[in-house]
Amino acid sequence: MVWEVTKEEREVKLRDLQKHAESMRQNPTEQEKILCGCLIRYKMDFEWQRPIVDGTCNFIADFYIPKAKLVVEVDGDTHNYFQDWVRDYKLRREGYEVFRVSNKEVDERPREVIDEIKECIDWIVKRLPTEEEGIRG
Repeated sequence: MVWEVTKEEREVKLRDLQKHAESMRQNPTEQEKILCGCLIRYKMDFEWQRPIVDGTCNFIADFYIPKAKLVVEVDGDTHNYFQDWVRDYKLRREGYEVFRVSNKEVDERPREVIDEIKECIDWIVKRLPTEEEGIRG
């Protein structure tokens, strides 16, 4: 027997995720505040959003960079690595790239983390097809 989710159940789940994302926006972790401050201070040449909800994969990303379809996750001390792996797999299957960074890395070397995110974006964008080759979906 295959368990199927009704449209109503999906809509309830999405509303719950959106409420939780709003709570996360209003109450970020210390490391999310640091990373957000660095993104503002260093005036990145890419648009970024935090946190963002994706109803297809049922997830909330700590940060999202649409230019590269890049999800940035700041992992706290209580992360379940198996659940993270499953989630990353689902995200990649939907065409997202995932960049994970630990709280410790953000605390100890925030500027380097920003540089690594920029390198990741550059790497992804270089792999995107040109307009003549077609737009990545």
